[in-house]
Amino acid sequence: MSVTARARRFPPGRDSLLRLAPAWTLSGRRYRFHPTLYGLLYTGMIAALLVGSINHNNNLGYLLTFLLGSMLLVAVRSGWRNLREITVTGGRARPVFAGLEARFDLHLQAEGDRCGLLLALDPDRPVTTDLRANGGTGVELALPAARRGVLQARTLHLWTSFPLGLCTVRTTLPVELDCLVYPQPLPGPYSSEGAGEDRDRSRPRPATGGREFSGLAAYRPGDSLQQLHWKSFARGQGLHTRVFAEEESGGAIFSLDRVPGKDLEHRLSRLCQLVLTAEAGSRRYGLRLGATTIGPNRGPGHRDRCLRALALH
Repeated sequence: MSVTARARRFPPGRDSLLRLAPAWTLSGRRYRFHPTLYGLLYTGMIAALLVGSINHNNNLGYLLTFLLGSMLLVAVRSGWRNLREITVTGGRARPVFAGLEARFDLHLQAEGDRCGLLLALDPDRPVTTDLRANGGTGVELALPAARRGVLQARTLHLWTSFPLGLCTVRTTLPVELDCLVYPQPLPGPYSSEGAGEDRDRSRPRPATGGREFSGLAAYRPGDSLQQLHWKSFARGQGLHTRVFAEEESGGAIFSLDRVPGKDLEHRLSRLCQLVLTAEAGSRRYGLRLGATTIGPNRGPGHRDRCLRALALH
């Protein structure tokens, strides 16, 4: 069994010995040391050898006992050297929906090669890596995003059982990681507002570019002269402007007040589903959250703006 495999059996938070592990502050950073299962067996064997050597006054037994004991001390010191002077940069994460995992991209650097490192933002999701002296190493760490809002990670757990797997050395690094968490999409009943009911709506405007023609509208100052319907004017019907279906419908306004239910998170999840559905159908849509109103539009940028408003509401 490799050193990394042995270390995985004792992740932080699950090892009952961790609470009793002694902690020392070395070079301005706090480290904890505790034996692994194999380290406990190894220590027991050394104790048995020492007792036998004392009882029989065996010099070779003393020699073997002290040799094995020195190997344990060397393993502790090597594990500490494996964790010292590691720097972490980066930490960008794409927004995710509640209930999924946020993934942060980190870059680790150190002087000299480092082997058998385990890193985690969530102790139950460790990642194993080796650091190389030239260029560093990039890792992706996961953190559960249980609730909407801004997910913050301020501690990076770092530990190793290198080189013999007899002792685990742990430390933490301060980080500044943030990830935007959108509400979890949830289908449900809803009655949307038309753009005509929105006080901030833009009035229908003529459109070109192959959009479907829907009819004529009375001319209003400011309408494009290129869209005037001259045939109706020639027949004495007055000035009219050609209106296309896509622009005639200013889009729907999804309002938080129109979502049934008293639970805020549940209502925001329903709005999130409506935004995604409207965007997938290439429809124009807007959003109203209390005093905040986002006018009708469409596209990835507009979708992200609406989802961000839902996440931070």
